[in-house]
Amino acid sequence: MKMFTRTALSLRNFAKVKPMGRSMGDVAASKQGTMAELPTPNGPWQELYSRNQRKYNLHLLAGITFSVLTVAYVKETGLIPLGTGPKIGN
Repeated sequence: MKMFTRTALSLRNFAKVKPMGRSMGDVAASKQGTMAELPTPNGPWQELYSRNQRKYNLHLLAGITFSVLTVAYVKETGLIPLGTGPKIGN
């Protein structure tokens, strides 16, 4: 029994996973960034802006259309009760 206990204890220590160290390298040797390294714009900004706005407006229109059609479908089929109350009439 004593041998089993020793073996179990040594296996427990062997099976422990040691956390891996993180090395960030030589931070002191890194070069400080400057404004000259940043990309500079080229071409008129209005063209890119207009193209992006057209794309975003189409996405917005598609989302609104999908939402309206979904609510209309749910209301017509009665799939989800919207709490509109009972139908009144003949």
